[in-house]
Amino acid sequence: YWGLRTPTDGMDEKTRGFVAAGGRVILSPADAIYLDMKFDADAPLGLVWAGVVSARQSYEWDPATVIGGIGDDDILGVEAPLWAETARTLSDIDALAFPRIASAAEAAWSPAAGTSALRTWDSFAARLAAIAPLWTRMGIAFTPLPDIPWSASSATPQNETERA
Repeated sequence: YWGLRTPTDGMDEKTRGFVAAGGRVILSPADAIYLDMKFDADAPLGLVWAGVVSARQSYEWDPATVIGGIGDDDILGVEAPLWAETARTLSDIDALAFPRIASAAEAAWSPAAGTSALRTWDSFAARLAAIAPLWTRMGIAFTPLPDIPWSASSATPQNETERA
């Protein structure tokens, strides 16, 4: 399913028909987990046709609620694509993907947001901040988004000068 969190153009009906015929769905709503969307309106990289897609949006969506009548057993997985027409370097790819790829992964593999103390935005944001030093050591040029409580040492990716 490549649409939006609120299906348009009968995509929900088509998807239910596919499931009724025995298919299983891979969800990829552009306004939740397309990594090539801008993460804020002023971002130098990315597109806006599906709107701005923040790390929080990538985290808080629930795959089980996108298509009414489609249950967890009907969902084969989640895809967070990165179309590369605005990415020119590996650092651009890192900047578009990180930290939102982590947000998308948690939404895909965890119970719905708010179902436990560990499945809240605040808990997740703190965990993102904690993993940033590892990303930096690995040379991942992540984007230090302002809604994450980065420490001073973790907020500057090793390759940030490549994007300047």
